[in-house]
Parts: sequence; C-alpha cells; structure tokens
Amino acid sequence: MEFYQGTSDSVIERLCKTISNFDRSWLEKCVPASNGQIRQLENICGQYGYSVPRVYLDYLRAMGENDGGLLEREWDGYMEPGISNILELFCEEDFDAREYLQQGLLLFSYHWTGTHCYLSVSRPEDNPVVTDRENHYFAGSLEKYLFQKAFDIYQEKFKHESSVGTSINSTLVSTSTSLNLSFNSLYVRLSFIVLPYAKTFSTLSCFSISCKYFDTFSSSSLLYINAI
Repeated sequence: MEFYQGTSDSVIERLCKTISNFDRSWLEKCVPASNGQIRQLENICGQYGYSVPRVYLDYLRAMGENDGGLLEREWDGYMEPGISNILELFCEEDFDAREYLQQGLLLFSYHWTGTHCYLSVSRPEDNPVVTDRENHYFAGSLEKYLFQKAFDIYQEKFKHESSVGTSINSTLVSTSTSLNLSFNSLYVRLSFIVLPYAKTFSTLSCFSISCKYFDTFSSSSLLYINAI
C-alpha cells in the first residue's frame, strides 16, 4: 500500500489514489457535498470569524455527503461525518456545535456518545490539527487523520501476527518489519509491514493485545512502546 506524498492542495487526490489501489469501487460510493451545503458551512464559520480549512473543503467537494465509510470507523464504527448531519447539528439550539466553534473548534464528525471530532480553526491553516472537544489530540493534521482511517480500512491486507510471553527487560524497537517489544512481565512480538507508512502517521495504536498493557506508540525512524 503506497501513501503518496504531496502538498495540502493534493491531499484528496492522493487519498483517492491510495484507496483506489485496493478498492476500485470505493470512489463510486462517495457522494460530494453540494455547493449550497458548502456555502452554508462557510457562512456559519464566517459568523465567528473563521474560515473552512482548504483540505476539509476539498474533502467536502469530493465526498462530503458520503465518504464511502472512510471516517465512520472511528471508535465503534458509528461516527457520522456527513455534511447534512453536521449542518443540522449547527442548527439545533440544544446542541453545542456553535459553542465550540466560538472556541475555534469546527465539528466535522459526530458520535452519539459525545466523542466528536473537531478541526482546530483558531488559526487559519489549510491542514489543521484534529482534536476532540477537550483539545485532546487525534492527529497532527486532517491529512494524517484521513490516511490513518484509510489504513484502518485496509490493514487486514497486511501480513501480521502476534504472541505474548514474559520478560523482565525493556527494549526499544528498531526499524525492521519484525518488532520485538519486551517490558516488565509482558513480551509482545508483532510482525507486520509498517515502515512505508511511518511518515504518514502521528501515532499507531496496536490492538493485537489488551490496551491495559501499553501506551500508544509512535511511528517515525524508531518505533517504541511504553509500559503503563
């Protein structure tokens, strides 16, 4: 799976090319937002002195009404990023979308539990940070978040295996496809193809074993894992 590099004005083009390498029918499922819907969102943001970020505008123009299941997989698979739903929430008097927009957080994906996703628009950026309502970090940019979700959809196509044993050592993980992680009383071995995608992600979360054993680990030139 290849993640194509480029600038913020080509994020959606690169995203579509990446996903289409695995699912040629995915683009057929995508439904763009209408010009009227986009103008309505721009007007709402303008009321609070903000603008809709460039990358999100491109996302809306390509798949704002239906993104083929790309973003709904956050949490339990019931996120609602469709622009029709987002605009309805901005119109509901008892919903807090406008309150958070006043604080510079633009709602772009809704979840029934309240664990929504926001774009940080307090500063004008084409490719803003993705957070929750408490400003807890999801991804360093919307581009990274979109590609993370693309990876989530198609990660079953990667070779992977896991096993658990015991060790008393703590070990950093080098840049190889075979990851040996050992800490306290837990030894975890993960083998999967990951290096080509390291620069795409701010974080990679491992779900092969119970989350109580580890913290989120970062992917860069070195991968490491912290014991909790």
